[in-house]
Amino acid sequence: MTKPTVAANAYRWAHPAIEQMVRYRPAAALDFLQANAATKHFVALAVREWEAHQDRSERVLWQLSADIFSRPRPVVLGELWGIGFGKLSFLKRLPGRVLLRRQYDDLVAAWFDPQLRHLLHRCSKISSEELDLIAHFDEPVLAAASLQTVSKIGAELFDYVMAVVRRHRPDLDDIGLVTILRELGRAEGLSTWLRTVLRHADLPPPPWDGTETIAPLRTVAAIHATGVELQNCLFGDDRSLSAVLGQCCYYRVSGRYGPAVVSVVFDALLGGWRIDSYRGPANAHLEPAAERHILEAFAAVGIRFFGDYPKERVLDWCDD
Repeated sequence: MTKPTVAANAYRWAHPAIEQMVRYRPAAALDFLQANAATKHFVALAVREWEAHQDRSERVLWQLSADIFSRPRPVVLGELWGIGFGKLSFLKRLPGRVLLRRQYDDLVAAWFDPQLRHLLHRCSKISSEELDLIAHFDEPVLAAASLQTVSKIGAELFDYVMAVVRRHRPDLDDIGLVTILRELGRAEGLSTWLRTVLRHADLPPPPWDGTETIAPLRTVAAIHATGVELQNCLFGDDRSLSAVLGQCCYYRVSGRYGPAVVSVVFDALLGGWRIDSYRGPANAHLEPAAERHILEAFAAVGIRFFGDYPKERVLDWCDD
């Protein structure tokens, strides 16, 4: 096996084609050897097109060896790929080393898409991770808002996040999704951002529709408002997130036995709902008559209170 030349070694997977071009045009060896990073990407893009679409034709490679350093680079690539690449300034923003074949394929595919092409123009530096993500996105509008953010958390986790958002925030159109994804880049962390997004989500149906004086809190806004009014922990995003996920439901008690809040949770061991806790303003304990009225009302529809429970109760979180 012929040992690769020094010039060809710098081009990784493309080195066999580089070696052959040097055989065709020995004077080009110095140009290949002295090429900067942008030039290497230009060469790799040309070789990749020759591999993928020219059947590795010797005639085409011979012509490429004559053209690659003698004709304007945008013209060379444009004739090979059948698309205008402009002034090729984006090559300067790619990583220093020659990329993988598939990443050049993704790069060209992005260039064919006006929105993804605009995305590339927005990136001051285009990392290998971002190139991988460009191919991953089938929704360029989202990609344009989230590429750099997503590259930090990874495509797989982002898929999960988007599935959650689409399930719980069907009200968001493309503009709304772009807006919240831009906020993700400014958030302190993924969990903080996700809680904020789900703050506006619809809640699952309550296990019981209640009565005139015991009413389920049917929106996150109602949960937060009740938390502020009664000065308890319901104004926190963690509490509303449990309700969004269908793990917990809150009821506001008004009238003679209120104001109070009752927290009911779905218990997998029971296979049903049970009362987790109940408290008055500022997490105060209820009067015996109010406690008796609430427990009897819920028990009548099969939602019972089993007293102290081994796990921490929701409304006890803020107790001193």
